[in-house]
Amino acid sequence: AGSVTIGANGTLTAGSSTITVSGNWDSSAGTFTVGTSTVSIQATASIAAATTSSFYNLTITTGTSTPSTNIDVDNTFTISGGIYAKGTTTLNVDAGLTLSGGAITSTSGAVTITGAVNISSVSSYIDLGSEAWTISGTWTNATTSASWEAGTGTVTFDSATGGTMTFAGTNLSEDEFNNATFNSTAAITYTMATRGLRLGGALSITDTA
Repeated sequence: AGSVTIGANGTLTAGSSTITVSGNWDSSAGTFTVGTSTVSIQATASIAAATTSSFYNLTITTGTSTPSTNIDVDNTFTISGGIYAKGTTTLNVDAGLTLSGGAITSTSGAVTITGAVNISSVSSYIDLGSEAWTISGTWTNATTSASWEAGTGTVTFDSATGGTMTFAGTNLSEDEFNNATFNSTAAITYTMATRGLRLGGALSITDTA
């Protein structure tokens, strides 16, 4: 499809389909029943959607995608190319975030990731902005990009099971995060893998088990 617009009183029931979009996406006025579908955005585009269950799987492959509404992804969010320019909107992802060639830029607006964050491409990067990130899974970061920005906010890891954390370490020329918090409610252990963690601000470790 080119652009997709679901107008007032309109309904699109996606089922298990894959919807490939080469233009803008606007489902904010109608009803998009996400099912177990994948929406793949393959162009520079604006995104407007319902702020709950915006998508099931969301994939961005090229161009700059700019949301004008808060985005809620019920399953996975994959950026294989292009930029997700989230600006001041919030982002909630229920089953993990993967950057395998693309980037995220941000000004503010909280980010909540249930599941792992996997930055598998050396060219991928995140500009973390001023917002809080909360991640309930592991973190793997292979980037070497000079465009990485630690921002001014705090990244909190609050997994119920812990796990192995692979940070960028000296692969980055600057800090990976500003502040980082490791929070446990179940006496779990985070294990640092082969590289260290560089911070510009404070490191907090809390255990409320």
